[in-house]
Amino acid sequence: MSRAFETLLRNPDDPGFSYSVTRAGSAAHPTMMVAAWDGETGTLIGRCEIPATGPSPVVTPRDLLDRFGGGYRLAAVRVDVATERLAAVTRRIARACAHRREAGRRWRRTTLPTI
Repeated sequence: MSRAFETLLRNPDDPGFSYSVTRAGSAAHPTMMVAAWDGETGTLIGRCEIPATGPSPVVTPRDLLDRFGGGYRLAAVRVDVATERLAAVTRRIARACAHRREAGRRWRRTTLPTI
């Protein structure tokens, strides 16, 4: 079993994209497990194994992004994150409106005269 190490690297071309490299595979067939995350939210973009050619893989962030699905995959992850944020805001507003409606009903029941 190989020892695992993890290095978090920042992509200077795209500040929202970061990746880590972990040693994987066997001693006979060493590989590196590369995983990429959206830097802002920590959402996993993708992961892949690449052959180990030395102490660390010699690939560029653009090569990794192409392996994960290209710019389309990165854009899709960011759209998913934005959709989840919008859903959370919508739920919060819906709860506030429901509380306000309920408060209005309570006020009408207690203060308005019944006929």
